[in-house]
Amino acid sequence: MVDEARCYKQEQLSVAIRYTVGLEVEERFLGFVDCSSSRDAESLKILIKKYLSKCSLLNNAILIGQSYDGASVMSGKHQGLQAKIREDHPHCLAHRMNLVIVDSCAKVSTAAAFFNTLEAIYVHFLNPVITLIS
Repeated sequence: MVDEARCYKQEQLSVAIRYTVGLEVEERFLGFVDCSSSRDAESLKILIKKYLSKCSLLNNAILIGQSYDGASVMSGKHQGLQAKIREDHPHCLAHRMNLVIVDSCAKVSTAAAFFNTLEAIYVHFLNPVITLIS
């Protein structure tokens, strides 16, 4: 998670990460990165990657998600920081397939009905005792 803030005429990025240890979700603030010299998407990408490398987090890390504010330099679909980072860390194939299925269900009512039924069956057999009692 990255957010840009101004402090006494100095632009800084606050950098935080979220990860799992076993089944527990952890969130840690890593620090601030000075971005006063340049604030375009490519420069911010380089700054963030250098900072994560400095923290020994980029070597074998699997980047699953990103979080930015709504500024176009951060979250722009084609030229924003998010798009630049995604070039080096694309979504996994399973997540892409999930996005395709979700989009299909939004447009095809029979597909939505099929997956709703499938989910209902799963939920029923997940907790059969609770279902029988109620």
